[in-house]
Amino acid sequence: MDPEAFRKDLKKLIEQYSNLSYKPGKGAASSIQSSELHVPPLVLRALEVDLYQTVREHPQAALNNCDFLWKDPNNEMHIVAFKMLGNIPLDHQQEVFQRIEQWAKEPSEVYSEKTILLNATLTIRRNEPDKLLEKAKEWCQSTFLKDQSIGLKALIILAEEPSYINLPGIFHTLEGILPKTPPVLQSDLFDLLLALLEKSEIETIFFVRQKLEQEPSKPIIRTARKLLPYFPESTRQSIQTVLRNHPIK
Repeated sequence: MDPEAFRKDLKKLIEQYSNLSYKPGKGAASSIQSSELHVPPLVLRALEVDLYQTVREHPQAALNNCDFLWKDPNNEMHIVAFKMLGNIPLDHQQEVFQRIEQWAKEPSEVYSEKTILLNATLTIRRNEPDKLLEKAKEWCQSTFLKDQSIGLKALIILAEEPSYINLPGIFHTLEGILPKTPPVLQSDLFDLLLALLEKSEIETIFFVRQKLEQEPSKPIIRTARKLLPYFPESTRQSIQTVLRNHPIK
């Protein structure tokens, strides 16, 4: 299908189901021209299901359509694009990663980097999650702050995935980036370690204690302090003792 024709047909469908109760203020542009069409989530979900088989059977055409949807100013078109991306077959995963990297760098008030990653990596996570781990490591090792942010959020998603068991892989990736994690990404580092703590308490406590004793960098010291309330009581005091030896200057 011609990508522009697909985009136009999809836009007509979305407009048809847009929230008719939404009434912009006097003098404002209509919802059709705005960046928000107010489509109920159930409609978007039904659309995703309907498109699934077509995306699987015609991945290159689907990728082209995703690119056209991303150029549209309406947020729902973007959401459909990264949901389609999540159903692209595995042999196109590099093309999927390229789009994730590009799209996640574009700010949005409607969806976050993590939302894009969660949806766009669905097939990869279900079938070859370690490929996402490899890509996350690559992003984290980048010299660009935005890449590092995307990489950390990808690690958070893997840590939160119930079926993902390669926690040593996440810890190994974290070891390489932990000492130089910039302050602006401190909240991502906290979210990652908290997700790991909830998934494997013993491994995470061992990792944090080891880093505090062997490589007490500012990022791990700050994060360990924030994590103190989440540590089990039997461990909290010993971590506090180690932290007293490393006051942040």
